[in-house]
Amino acid sequence: MGFISFITAAIAAGITIPALVSLYFLKLKRKRMVIPSTLLWQRAVQDLQVNAPFQKIKNNLLLWVQLLLLLLLLFAMARPTQNAMADPGRRVVIVIDHSASMNSTDVDGKSRLEAAKARALKVIDNLDAGEADGESGGAMVVSYAHRAIVMQDFTTDLARVRKAIRDIQPTDQRSHLDAAIAAVEPHARQSAGEGDMFVHIFSDGRVTQSTDEPLALAKADVRFHRIGEVKPHGNNLAIAALSARRDFTKPQLVQVYARLANFSDKPVTTNVQFLADDRVLSTQQVKVPAAVQQASAPGKPAAPGETGLTFDMTWLGDALITVRHDHPDVLAADNAARTLLAPSRELRVLMVTTGNAYLDLACEAADVEHLVQMAPDQYEKQDPKKLRRGGWDDAAITGASGAAGEGFDVIIFDRYAPKTPPLINSLYFGVAPPVEGLERKDTRPDSPSNEVITQWDRGSALLRNVELSDIPLRRPGRLIVPADGKVLAIGREGPVMAEVTRDGVRHVVVCFDIYESLWPHRISFPVFIKNALPMLGLDGSDQEAGIAYRTGENAVVLADTELDRLAYTGPRTINARALGTTLTVDAFPRAGLYETKADVPTRYKQLAVNLLDTEESDPRVAETLQIGTSAVAGTVQAVEVRQEIWPWFVWGALAVLLLEWMVYARRMHI
Repeated sequence: MGFISFITAAIAAGITIPALVSLYFLKLKRKRMVIPSTLLWQRAVQDLQVNAPFQKIKNNLLLWVQLLLLLLLLFAMARPTQNAMADPGRRVVIVIDHSASMNSTDVDGKSRLEAAKARALKVIDNLDAGEADGESGGAMVVSYAHRAIVMQDFTTDLARVRKAIRDIQPTDQRSHLDAAIAAVEPHARQSAGEGDMFVHIFSDGRVTQSTDEPLALAKADVRFHRIGEVKPHGNNLAIAALSARRDFTKPQLVQVYARLANFSDKPVTTNVQFLADDRVLSTQQVKVPAAVQQASAPGKPAAPGETGLTFDMTWLGDALITVRHDHPDVLAADNAARTLLAPSRELRVLMVTTGNAYLDLACEAADVEHLVQMAPDQYEKQDPKKLRRGGWDDAAITGASGAAGEGFDVIIFDRYAPKTPPLINSLYFGVAPPVEGLERKDTRPDSPSNEVITQWDRGSALLRNVELSDIPLRRPGRLIVPADGKVLAIGREGPVMAEVTRDGVRHVVVCFDIYESLWPHRISFPVFIKNALPMLGLDGSDQEAGIAYRTGENAVVLADTELDRLAYTGPRTINARALGTTLTVDAFPRAGLYETKADVPTRYKQLAVNLLDTEESDPRVAETLQIGTSAVAGTVQAVEVRQEIWPWFVWGALAVLLLEWMVYARRMHI
């Protein structure tokens, strides 16, 4: 218990208590009267025996009752407080992290999320007293992982608040605290002043900063409830990366690569299995080194020990590739990873052109054996759906004739822009597709005719090993790129190469005519074509044959017919939103395999989802939590606030006052 106005109450006590006690020392002054006899006045005779001005104080019940009354009033004046996890008179926001790391089972055998929900319920229990007095400011519940969800808006119905806390489900997504802060921040701005709103954040501190300008809760009292014990290391062995690649010239050859990360302070030896369609193909014993502290970063957590391993196999068809280890640890979501292996196939390219020898030679250098050329007017007569490559079946694998072996993986548009956006990943030269926000502008008449590329994205897989500084361009024009597009190269007047994705279809645009440049005469041109065609046509990056998603991502499904509803079942049931034949699957909440029985192409029947996030796989608990520009220190125990309890003493004083009246009335009764 504490006091807010202790000094004021102490001064008042120094004045009032001696004054009260002194009243019982003083001798009463009586009026002289003549009476015939004192026989019946025994008490009066006893009082008259006191001749001094001050009498000896006696054990008087009335004195003790009055002292108790005075002490209760003085306690109320001192404004006593007690520690509580929430002030009933304030608004309370419960923010609970339910990301992947919160599934770690290192809190008394329970998951961190379960511990966080139990502690949050205790905070709500402290609001019951305020609600009973009609003073509750209400409570709000927000959960966050990849995005923030308002589970319950402000309400004084604490039963609904408790239900909202219990309804928070675990996920394997990455933790983005700023999404939760953005949901709470408008309420904090509306607060009357400092301390009007308490924000309780329950997390292990493993968060990812995803905004350039972090939000702050200026008018709110933020409390960080640290879930889990702070240790320099953690008991977790994670599969941090997984990929499957086919040999471009011999697509039946597949190489699977996996990377393991160890966050403990000791080396770990484990068995790693490679499976295809639940059939074990190989088991390798792997020793993963312990996490090590970098000498250059003494204040930062130790970097996990890592080991990479590969497995080579021959596989023509599609398969579910699974890599898993058998080491027991605190987090299960990263003990296995999956990818769907696309069937082996040779790249089929359609070129819409009136003739371009440079592109022919570049495609030949890229080992494209199936290249079909088509005039622009002929292209416009085609059914866009039929131009798309067929499904995954034996006809496509063996090269037999049939609908599955027809269609194309990628389209090259040479100096011709299609009237409608194609349904296939495409590459454009000298034109821009009719995509919203993307536009090509000619070089201004007053600008120099010749220019060069000044900078380009060297980290892009499309431009890997591509040198563009020595390529003169004649009136290349420029691109207007939408906000969600990616600029790949920039000239004197603006972007000259860019990439835009719409409805799951990628459009890579080179705005200049290669005949108006020296690029075809440089080695970088066939290198660019060799990078771009497999990347656009073989479902991912160059030679990548495995298709997988991460938790929190969305999948785009391209159906042959319009669907009213599409649902996937797996670790959770998730739905897809339809826009014609394009469906966007909701963000994946948990890692695992999702399947559907809907009428979709074979490649979309199953979706493999993994964690593959070293930040979330790291079980180490952060000591502080970054909120805006300040760091909030965490506490293992329940965070407490000061709650005034002086009304209790006032009510007690009223009860004692009633008792005093009863004692006095009884004594005065003769």
